[in-house]
Amino acid sequence: MNKRPKVNLIFYKIIGVFAWICLLLAIVIFFVVFFANFTNSDNKKAIFGYKFLIVNSDSMSKSNLSENESTFFDAGDIIIINTKKDAKTYQVGEIITYISNSPESFGKTISHKIRKVVLDGNQVLGYVTYGINRNVNDTVTVIPENIIGYYVNKIPNVGNLLFFLKSTKGYYLTILIPSIILLIFFSIKFGRALTQKTLILQFNEELNSYKEKISLLEQNQKLQTRIENQGELVEKAEVGQDVLNVVTINTGEVNVNNNGSNFALINNKKVSFGDRLLKLDKETQEYFNTLHNEFLSFKKISSRLSFKCISYRLGRTLLAKINVRGKTLSLYLNLNVLDFNKNVYFQKDMCEVKAYSEVPFKVKVKSERGKVKAVNLINVVADKFNLTKKDKFEKINIINLIKGE
Repeated sequence: MNKRPKVNLIFYKIIGVFAWICLLLAIVIFFVVFFANFTNSDNKKAIFGYKFLIVNSDSMSKSNLSENESTFFDAGDIIIINTKKDAKTYQVGEIITYISNSPESFGKTISHKIRKVVLDGNQVLGYVTYGINRNVNDTVTVIPENIIGYYVNKIPNVGNLLFFLKSTKGYYLTILIPSIILLIFFSIKFGRALTQKTLILQFNEELNSYKEKISLLEQNQKLQTRIENQGELVEKAEVGQDVLNVVTINTGEVNVNNNGSNFALINNKKVSFGDRLLKLDKETQEYFNTLHNEFLSFKKISSRLSFKCISYRLGRTLLAKINVRGKTLSLYLNLNVLDFNKNVYFQKDMCEVKAYSEVPFKVKVKSERGKVKAVNLINVVADKFNLTKKDKFEKINIINLIKGE
């Protein structure tokens, strides 16, 4: 069962390497083809005064008649021509490139060696040239006006490659087919990247869910340990020791009566947020209703009632939580504690508590004035996240909903 993914991985690696080779080849070919545009004989452009031409014949190649020659180039080579020299200053022995006026090669670009300079006094009229392969003078004297430049150097055999690239077969083999392969490969790779991104998001959501469950289990374990410790206290009460206190344990209470019988009762039942909310006085319940409706009066805000608290979100962003501590409402907001005057809101920083790290700004709502301040803070959160009010909003009494009325 594990062999198939491994084979697929190897296959993708091979395709990937091949695709990158094609990409590099395509880049090289691009520059070669770009360079090829400057090697046409009819091209009038020069790069910094130099032209690159493909040799089309063997008139300047080595033969038995050119034993005394030192410079050769063959058909398929690329020669480099300097175009910056004055056409009337060439000397015998230099190789010049010119436009031919002879009947047999009229209009063609020729590169031949100068055998003789034709003068009229001190004025140059033209040049007698020849191809070293046959060592025979050309039939027409080359005039300065037809000279393109003089030979500088050569690049052997590259011209044959350029000829191939310019052909239809070369285009398909070196440009079109590699481009299609690259397009297919990167399309597959892009699709896989999108899939992996989706899987990563799903994994992160599941991971956060598991973290919450683990945190709940840890809290339960701590609670169980504290309950066991309180059990020792009850055993001591049963043997006659005086117990005068009421011990509170997170989600339950240990009630100890001192009515002469030294009797202790443990209530281990966890109390939900909804049950704690229903136990509040009506005035505090109205404070909660006001805060709840203020949150829901903004667009795109959703609320979630859990066992511990009620939370408010904008998409995945946590904006606030409301909890009940004893007989008091505690409001936690997505605000920076240091941005507000502590003498006005009496806020507390809860950033060190993991459950409230996203909403560290804690205020208690115990009075009408505290409710007004809390509503103001909710509107500050709304401004922070660019929230807007709903066009129509009907207030609800969530206390009645929890009661089932």
